[in-house]
Amino acid sequence: MNEKTVYACADQEHDAWVCGKCGYIENFEADGPEENGWRFCPACGREIVIADETSELTKKQWDWIMGRFSRAE
Repeated sequence: MNEKTVYACADQEHDAWVCGKCGYIENFEADGPEENGWRFCPACGREIVIADETSELTKKQWDWIMGRFSRAE
């Protein structure tokens, strides 16, 4: 498999990162996947690309990511 996935920080306070392809969520003790030596998503096996402020995530992707972490009841 030569596919990639975008990992985005969905909750900075808790260092919660989510895979843009499979939805796997990981809470790191500090920093993110790159700083913790992660190159591939442990759930789907895709190569990790880190989302940053210059990345071009679509509105649909951001809505999905933020919807997973919505605290509204």
